[in-house]
Amino acid sequence: MLFPILLSLPHYSVMNGMHCTSCHYRVDGGGLRKDMGQILQQITFPLRSYGYRSYKVGDWLEYGMDARLFYMQYNNGTYLFPMQFSVYLHASLNDNFEVFVGKNLVSTSTGIEAYGMVKDIVIKGGYMRAGVFWPNVGLRYDDHSYFTRDYLDDGAANYFMQRMENGAIEVGYRSQNFAFALGAINALSNVFFTPDQQAYFTNVFYIRSFGKYTLLVGASALYQNVSYYVFDAYMGAGIRDWFALIGETQHYPDKDVATLSLRWIARKGIHIVGVYNAEGYFGSMKINLTRVGGGLSLFLLPNLEYQFRYYYQSDGTGVILNSFHLMF
Repeated sequence: MLFPILLSLPHYSVMNGMHCTSCHYRVDGGGLRKDMGQILQQITFPLRSYGYRSYKVGDWLEYGMDARLFYMQYNNGTYLFPMQFSVYLHASLNDNFEVFVGKNLVSTSTGIEAYGMVKDIVIKGGYMRAGVFWPNVGLRYDDHSYFTRDYLDDGAANYFMQRMENGAIEVGYRSQNFAFALGAINALSNVFFTPDQQAYFTNVFYIRSFGKYTLLVGASALYQNVSYYVFDAYMGAGIRDWFALIGETQHYPDKDVATLSLRWIARKGIHIVGVYNAEGYFGSMKINLTRVGGGLSLFLLPNLEYQFRYYYQSDGTGVILNSFHLMF
C-alpha cells in the first residue's frame, strides 16, 4: 500500500483556498497540525463544539499522533489490522530553524522521518531541509490508505518511497497560495551517489480564491531513470466549506493512471467522498482496470473520524473498507 504517512487531504486546501502548510508543519502537508489546523479541525469536523486543546511543551516543542484501525473485506477474505500509529514531534529552535520527527510505530517499511529545516532563506518563504523524508510530489488523498491507487500503480510509488535510506535534501518556496519544491532522495550518505542510486523530484502548487470559489493547479515529477519515473498533473475546484472536486493524472513508463475525487460536506461532521480511478497502457486506448466508489466520513468528535468506503472494480470484485482515524 502507499504509505499511510502521506495522508493530508487536499480537499480542504481547495475548500479554504490555502496551501497545506497553513495547517501542517510538514512542507508537503500531513502529520502534525499547527494551531490553524487544530482550530479548523474544531470548526469543520465536529457534530458539536468542543474546546480547543493544544499539545505543546513550553513554547518550542509540540507533539501529536495519527492512529488508524483498518478493516477490509476483499476477495472473500477479511482483514483487521492497525494500519497506522504515527507519532510526531516538532521543535522550533528559533524563528528560522525547526526540526520535525515522525514515526509509524506499527510499520517497519515506512521507517522514520526526521529532518531539519532552515526557513526564510534569501526571501521570506524560502527554505531548505535535509534529513530523511519522503519526496514532495503530487497530492495526498486520505483514500490512499484504502489502496485506491496501489492496485493501479503496481507499486511504482512504493519503489521510490523505500529508497530513502540515505536521506534527502530539498529547497523550495511556500506561501499560503503558492509552493515550489526541488530536491533529491538518497542524497546525503557518502556525499555523492551514482545516478542509479538517486531520484530527483519537483512539485509546483498554486491555489487562488475568488470569493467563495477556489481553483487549484499543479504538477510534479519524480525521476530516477527511464524505467522508474512518474509525471503528475492535478487541478481542482471548490466552494468554501462545502464542496471540492480534484482531478489528477499520472504518467508512468508503461501506463497512465487517472483519479477523480470529490468531497461534499453534507452537514457539519458528515462528509460524502467519491473516487473514480482508471488505468490505461501508454500508447493504447485499452483500460486495464477501473475502480469507482466512495463512502462517508463521519466525525464523531473533533479528533475521531469513522470512514466507510466501497469500491467496485472492472474485474467484478468489490472492496468494503472501514476504519477509525484518531488524530491529535
